[in-house]
Amino acid sequence: MKNKIMWIIMAVSIIATAAVVGFLPDTIPMHFDFTGAADRFGSKYEIFLFPAVNIVFLVINFIADKIYKKQLSNLNDEKKIAEIKNNMKIMPVITIVGMLTFLLIGGGFVFFILTSEDVSATVMPPQLGNIVGIAMGILLAVLGNFMPKARKNALFGLRTPWSMKNEKTWTLSNRFAGVAIFIGGILMIAISLILKGMAVVWSIMGVMLAAIIISVVYSYVISRKY
Repeated sequence: MKNKIMWIIMAVSIIATAAVVGFLPDTIPMHFDFTGAADRFGSKYEIFLFPAVNIVFLVINFIADKIYKKQLSNLNDEKKIAEIKNNMKIMPVITIVGMLTFLLIGGGFVFFILTSEDVSATVMPPQLGNIVGIAMGILLAVLGNFMPKARKNALFGLRTPWSMKNEKTWTLSNRFAGVAIFIGGILMIAISLILKGMAVVWSIMGVMLAAIIISVVYSYVISRKY
């Protein structure tokens, strides 16, 4: 069922992008500077980067599934088998949420282009920052919820030299990081509903950076203890 959902999102992403690309001007803004002004323009076909990111999500999930199945075929340890099966359940959920996030961001970006009066000299509209903030906040909240449940692995979770030291440091580091990132995601959503313009962008970047830094520092502190 999860695989079907991924393929449906992928199909929607590609079909929707192909459907709107003909309505876009030949040249569109593709990057904004620190003030929100467009500082790079490109071909309208660059919007296919959004479904391309979803393809990357799909490929990573496929590779992870193959790796996990190969590991299972070589194991007899019931505990290790249970841990891998647990991670196999988590990975598709993260993939689906990530794909939906970029589908939302891509949709918001296209809507901005279609409704702009002059895309040749424009600044990032307030609503685009809000859409990105809400989408990223949802993604972080979901990631934070699943991080404490993930067993030690090479693909998902807070993977620092200190968190990977042993099972104890992994568990404690990812439990703490999960809470920090979940709270960060909720804060990002709240900020995106309250603030406007570049204030949203700067605020959500600050929240994300703070959540990552304190989680990494905590993993270092824990590794010194265990």
